Amino acid sequence: MTTALLSTKVAACCETLSLQEAWVFAKKPQLKAVRNAFGETPCESNEAIVVDSLLPLAAPMAENLLPSWHTDTIQTTCALLVMFVMVLGVFFRPFADQVVVPLLSAGRKMRRRNMEERVANTNLSEWKLVDQMLWQSVETCLDMMSSKSRYDLLPILDYYGACHSVSVQCLVLRQVEIVLGSWTKVELEPYFDHIRDLLHNAMHDRHLDIRMAARAAFSNFCHTWSEHMDELRQIPPPAMSHLLFEFHGGHCITDTLANEPSVVVEEEEMKDVANHDARVDDLVDVHLSLVMYLLVFLTTPLWSLSLLVGGLLWPVGISTKAQVVPMPSVDLLSEDQQSRDTIDPNKDHWYEQS
Repeated sequence: MTTALLSTKVAACCETLSLQEAWVFAKKPQLKAVRNAFGETPCESNEAIVVDSLLPLAAPMAENLLPSWHTDTIQTTCALLVMFVMVLGVFFRPFADQVVVPLLSAGRKMRRRNMEERVANTNLSEWKLVDQMLWQSVETCLDMMSSKSRYDLLPILDYYGACHSVSVQCLVLRQVEIVLGSWTKVELEPYFDHIRDLLHNAMHDRHLDIRMAARAAFSNFCHTWSEHMDELRQIPPPAMSHLLFEFHGGHCITDTLANEPSVVVEEEEMKDVANHDARVDDLVDVHLSLVMYLLVFLTTPLWSLSLLVGGLLWPVGISTKAQVVPMPSVDLLSEDQQSRDTIDPNKDHWYEQS
């Protein structure tokens, strides 16, 4: 069978996708028809012709399918792309160049799902499951493209800087890691400066997930360009050296950093931040206690002043036991008066004379 049937199915699918009123029930059958026609088309030694037949579908897929909010549409599209990549390999590059960034955008939109839809469906666990399924479809599709096919890296590297989603930025770093481990050095050479700058920014990012993804990609980067080790050893922060040893010990970057002194590790830095927050909380508690006691003082009679003084000084650690002496009771005064009357004989004699 020639590619004529495939071209016919692709044209019909593109026509359906161009219609604004086309809904999920109209899109999925057309995609399945393309899949069936592609499965019946001999692709061996004919990859370039097959890609030319599929190429008209790239733009409608990027514009109408991947931006969709429907689970079935995105999953069917990603599954079809995986099928194309598995069969065509590096010949799929013209098609992949048009859909790789829309795939990243699809992953970003999954994290920003329409709030009205979330309110309409109160089952949050179901929404999380749907988001996880969609994210897995996009991630699998991108991983397959990065490992089996080829595409222009500059658009996704630029998308990293324009996107403020941590999960999507980690997905870009994951593709960089896969590319560095799958492509040849000749294919990667034009992107050396861009990848180096990207990894430098990512390894100094404030988000832990981004730094973790950057470490894995940086290890492959150093393995590919080991001749630039004097320059690359300056990229990771000193606190990250022990993490490179622990998780990426088999790469050349760890051998280079082996003799360098290590400094405070990231976990200790996190503990310092936690201790600092605890000290701030203690100070806030002391100030709140002082304010509370002051309010009580303003609304309390003077006879309880001694108790309030002790309460005010208690948060700062000053004891008031030696300063505040309780007033003697009536019983103590009576006993003291009786003792003096017993000792003074003149006074007793005066009472007798009277």
